[in-house]
Order: sequence, then C-alpha cells, then structure tokens
Amino acid sequence: MLENKKYALRKRILFFSFFFFNICLNGQNFIRFSDLKSFDSVTILNNKKKYIINKLNFKNYKFSANDYVFYNNKSLDFSISNDTLFFFDRVKEIETISLVKDDLKDKNEKNVSSSKNKREMADFWCDKKVATLVKFNTKKKAFIKSFTLFPLMLDSSKGILEIQITYNNNGLPDSDSSILTFEKDLSEVTSKKWEIILPRIIKYPENGFFLIFYLKNGEKRNVALRLNSDSEMLMYNAESNDWKKIGFNGYYYKLKILQ
Repeated sequence: MLENKKYALRKRILFFSFFFFNICLNGQNFIRFSDLKSFDSVTILNNKKKYIINKLNFKNYKFSANDYVFYNNKSLDFSISNDTLFFFDRVKEIETISLVKDDLKDKNEKNVSSSKNKREMADFWCDKKVATLVKFNTKKKAFIKSFTLFPLMLDSSKGILEIQITYNNNGLPDSDSSILTFEKDLSEVTSKKWEIILPRIIKYPENGFFLIFYLKNGEKRNVALRLNSDSEMLMYNAESNDWKKIGFNGYYYKLKILQ
C-alpha cells in the first residue's frame, strides 16, 4: 500500500513538473505586430551575425541595442514585454499636423490654433524644465521609436540636455510617473533636422505623453528650435511646484512610430 502511494505521488510530481515546464515553454511568444500572428521562433541579427531565438533559449539570450529581427530579408525593430517579443513590419512617421488639440483651461472644449510663421523659434532654457504635449489619434497600438526636432539656429552648442517622457495627466505632465529619462549632449545636435532615437522603444499611452526638456550647465542660446502650431509650451515652476503656460507654442517635432 505504501509503495503504491509513493508511486502515485511520483506520478503526480512528474505530471505537475511536466505541466509547469509546458506552461513555461509556451509562455514565450513571438508576435508579428501588423496582424498579431504568432511564430515559433525568430532570427536575431547582430552585426551581420544571425541567431535563432525560440522558446527554449529565449530566456538565456542577452538582447542588445544592436539587435534586430531579421524577417523577409529586412532588419526590423522589436520590443519585449514580459515574455512576448513584438517585431514591427510597418513603420510610420507622424507629424504635428495630426495632433489632437488640447485647451488646458477647459478639457471639454477643443481649440484649433491658427498657423504660425514657420520662422518662429524658441531656445532651451538653462536650468528650467519646459514641456511639449505629444498626442495624436490612433485606433491601434503604437510604439514610439524616435522623435525629430528641427533646429533653425546653432551657436556654440554646449550643455547636457535631460529629456524626460511622462504621462499626460489632464493636460499636464505627470512628473511622478516618468516613462523614460535620458540625456543628450548638445554637441550631438544636427542642423535643420535632429532625430533622437529613444534608448528603448516605448508604448504610446492612450492619452498621449509629454516631452520634457531640461538644459543643465548650458547657455540659453545654444540652439533654437522650430515651434508647432498645435500645442502650448509649459514651464515648471519650482516654487509653486506646478506647470504653467508661457505664452507660445511647443516645439515642432515628427514622431517615428512602429505599428
């Protein structure tokens, strides 16, 4: 009787071990984002070397910033969320013309700004945080790969620019819920068009997000950027601990999204 119980217990342990292993094995997913089709494996391309990643070695592979998914003879961007790898076979560029216009005074009323002179521009403020709203219409999930700013004037570009991406909290930056924070040296600014690739691809929040710029140890007129005609620029007031309008529009930009 005792031997039968031990045998039955071993069978149960083996069954649940196999069951747990099967769950772990099937927990790794490789999804083509355009149609959400699932694949058993993907090919990762890194500096001309190819690696087959499947459900067995997914956890052990160390992904790097130089990795791409190689699919249909193309190098594609990807994003990993938990145990799911999404690779993007469609790339779109979104300009400020497709923005949703927001009025901070009355969230129920939508205002459309008149077109601005294309020569209007604004500097970065030294030791002051300024924010530009990023919001556009989309019915599908979207991932942000980069954004591009448009410098009109370059002087002696010195200083460290801290860039923070935060959630949109009723038309104001939610400084306590940072999505991403990173730094750029102003010596990296390129004339007329400056693309800033994010350290990691981020999912576009439903209510949009804010780009916050904070110039540290720099001079005010290092670089002047073209403004948009859709959203107002905000500046952070450290004394009152809030964000306020400063009387002109936010920076003009272009987004590169993966969808």
